[in-house]
Amino acid sequence: VDLMQVVRVSTLTMWGHRRDRDFSLDQVEPTFAANGAEPEEALKLFLPLNVAGVTFLIVNRPNHVRQPLALERLLCGAHPFDDGNGARRRP
Repeated sequence: VDLMQVVRVSTLTMWGHRRDRDFSLDQVEPTFAANGAEPEEALKLFLPLNVAGVTFLIVNRPNHVRQPLALERLLCGAHPFDDGNGARRRP
């Protein structure tokens, strides 16, 4: 498995146990237009992440998002670690 083509979604169960699920980047549906979110959308507390027909809600606060630029790129339908010139960098 090429880890540069996988997104891991971690959620908590009702009992507080962490559940990790890996999805291909091809399964992620863009939340925002390719040119980015509207300002009022980007400031929302919860952002939807649609993957393989399931919608996850991301807590959109700095202490909950480790790589905000990568998340923004993912939500806009771009590869999260693309440098803009088609080259991919490791996270």
